Amino acid sequence: MKTLLIEDEFVSLEKLVALLCPYGHVSTATNGKHALDLFGQAIRRGKPFDLVTFDLGLPDIPGHTLIRSMNKLENGYKTKPCVKFVISGNNDHASVMNCAKLCHAFIVKPIRRELFIDRLEQFGLIPAEATLF
Repeated sequence: MKTLLIEDEFVSLEKLVALLCPYGHVSTATNGKHALDLFGQAIRRGKPFDLVTFDLGLPDIPGHTLIRSMNKLENGYKTKPCVKFVISGNNDHASVMNCAKLCHAFIVKPIRRELFIDRLEQFGLIPAEATLF
């Protein structure tokens, strides 16, 4: 699984990297511009990401705007859309509803490993037996 983690909080980023590294390659970005650059490069090389996780509160680009930009890139290059998870400490109703239209899952911080792994399995990113280590 090829993953792009977009998170500006170092501790959360490190936890996600540790959680996802056993399942494949993990790239990271701490702001929206860097994330869009990595995402676009992967699509242009014909090796798009399987999973992208988003923090809504990035310093330069709002998470919703970033998701829409990535969706446009996928459409423009006729690339199969990747699985997109929003990971946020903000679980108010409006944020959840806005994200529900743009992504596959909304995960509230702090991240619970079991829930996160369940979502990876649910979207076919890892086989169920992959968690038996």
